[in-house]
Amino acid sequence: MTATLRKLGSRMSRKEIERMVWEFDDDLNKHITEREFVNMYKRCTIDPSAAESKNLFHLTQFLMYCRPERYKITVEDTL
Repeated sequence: MTATLRKLGSRMSRKEIERMVWEFDDDLNKHITEREFVNMYKRCTIDPSAAESKNLFHLTQFLMYCRPERYKITVEDTL
């Protein structure tokens, strides 16, 4: 993930990335399992109060839509 963030021009520190993972790492193994990922995605999409931390969710959405050759999203990409 760190290499991808560098390509995107992000200035996130390792601690910030570890914090994003920690917020959804239920078994505290410093990795997001498939189950934890699905839970994170569901919790963030159905949270009406916006109380969930969404940094990892927003990064995930960006990476789902972006094209690696551009590392940016256009309106057409999200349609």
